[in-house]
Amino acid sequence: MMRSSMDSDAFKTRRSAEASTRLFMLCVMFRYRETVLNELARHGIIPRDDTPPQLIHEFINALYVYEIRSLRKQMRAGLIPKEDYARRVEELHKRYPILSLPLGYWIEIE
Repeated sequence: MMRSSMDSDAFKTRRSAEASTRLFMLCVMFRYRETVLNELARHGIIPRDDTPPQLIHEFINALYVYEIRSLRKQMRAGLIPKEDYARRVEELHKRYPILSLPLGYWIEIE
């Protein structure tokens, strides 16, 4: 199947927009709040100045989801009593307060 010139132009425009976004992201520097850096360090994360907050948020969220699923798996396997499960989930949730903070507050605007 052949592409029409219109399809080709749309493809080039989309590729150009993606390249521009990547170039923009390479030039952007983020200054994280000290409190955010401290919370991230608790999880072993030390972002560089060019690391987008969204990327870190996705990583932390994936880590949280992994731990929640691990707890559920342990409960289903009988390693954690059902009565104890809710308390453990609450404790886990308290270890990730950074996830409830909007991304706009992660960085300082100069």
